[in-house]
Amino acid sequence: LCNVRYCRSAGMPVAMKPEEEEEEESLISLFTSYANELDAIYDKRERILKASQEITVSSKRIICLLHRCVNENEENGRKIFQQAVEKLKSLANDQFKTVAFELKDEYSDQYEKYYSNGLQEYIEAWSFLNFLQYKKLITLFEIRQLLQYEFCENGNVCLRQINISYFDYVMGVADLAGELMRYAVVSSNS
Repeated sequence: LCNVRYCRSAGMPVAMKPEEEEEEESLISLFTSYANELDAIYDKRERILKASQEITVSSKRIICLLHRCVNENEENGRKIFQQAVEKLKSLANDQFKTVAFELKDEYSDQYEKYYSNGLQEYIEAWSFLNFLQYKKLITLFEIRQLLQYEFCENGNVCLRQINISYFDYVMGVADLAGELMRYAVVSSNS
């Protein structure tokens, strides 16, 4: 830091008083701490966005995998269902767990919009799988159970879950209509 300031009227450097130097240093440290907080928020947002993008891509691949069971016999169809279940559970244990860890100390509604797209695609994949396998929809309660995690804080085990809004659930299930139409078209052509 420079211990001079410029006099506005004369345009000349003037020595700063010690209390002015302290005030300037405290302002700089205050703004530095704000900058660090903002950087942490942006970094967290980027990690959540990255996990959500991976969830979206993987969920779309799982849906494509499920469409392949149209022309398969019962045994191969079961294998495809098992693969899909394993991949969906892997997403819950990897990417969604990353999101849950990121949000464990935060008010999650602030970050919900960053993982919402991935969550909706994930719900769509589970819904499609459940419909093909059991001829029923997966419930919001079942999805919430899948995305619930245990954390150890100060020796205490705490349960956390990904915040799943009714909107995200309904949007994921609504996307199922398009997949069912595609499935029906492919089935009728085979």
